[in-house]
Amino acid sequence: MPIDPSQTLEQLGGQRWPDPPPDTTSLVKAVHELRRRPVGDLRPDELARLITQDVGLPWLLPIAARILCDTAPGQAAGGWYDDDLLYAVVTRNPRVWEQFPDLAHELRRAVETLVDLSRYVRDEAETFLGSLPEAPTAGVFWAAPESRAVWEALPPTVMAAIARCDAERLEVERSRVVPHVRERMTALVYSVAHRFASWERLARRMEPGWAGEDYYSISAYGNDLDSRDALEQVMRALPAETGEGLLPQLLGRLDARFRASTLPDPERSLRLWARPAAEGPEEELGEWWRRKPVRAPWTG
Repeated sequence: MPIDPSQTLEQLGGQRWPDPPPDTTSLVKAVHELRRRPVGDLRPDELARLITQDVGLPWLLPIAARILCDTAPGQAAGGWYDDDLLYAVVTRNPRVWEQFPDLAHELRRAVETLVDLSRYVRDEAETFLGSLPEAPTAGVFWAAPESRAVWEALPPTVMAAIARCDAERLEVERSRVVPHVRERMTALVYSVAHRFASWERLARRMEPGWAGEDYYSISAYGNDLDSRDALEQVMRALPAETGEGLLPQLLGRLDARFRASTLPDPERSLRLWARPAAEGPEEELGEWWRRKPVRAPWTG
């Protein structure tokens, strides 16, 4: 289930540590005390302390990632950014990110936008970017066979139109990163193919029989809903090339699969954890933001 911010790490993990001995260090005492606090009450510096000690990573890394991603846009404009929390996150052992590939992907986007970081965290952030694992299986269409099959059948005119969309998107992504990263950035993160494949994977995750073992957080769910928002823009940009062809048909089938695995959610029960990246009136949001999974993909 989504991380309940009122629960403690002891409750979430189902394990209570014994009290530390009286002569233990202040760090050990602090970690024990923080494990007994509701995770929603933990300040960024307290999250950083626990993450640095590799305590509660399955629950705390998604919380930390949300804080870092939410504050990254303001940092470029001269706002506040928490170097200690960023340092704690990016210095985790690279093997940790093999367990959380979607979370690592989300953090990559945030870290690449940061400018004027202090030297001690800048080097670690660059090391983090260079050590991220590849997708769980090779290629953008991993676990998305329907999208792969459609892509292989698309006519040249549609592929050319998609290439134009991707080229425009690459310039947008390059404009958001620091100069020394921009120079090396030749492949975009969010291609049209990636958007379709992500949407298909989400639909499959919520259906019975999903066999994937990669970590999937509720923040990644919000990211996938944002990808569906982007597909609306893509389809509007390609009316002449697509018509009633393969891409609209694929999107219609994937939407139907998503709809079949979700229920109306008038209470917006997931909005605390998964919310749209773009600001706008509630009534203008796509229907996917107003539904909730029957089988939540972050439950494992």
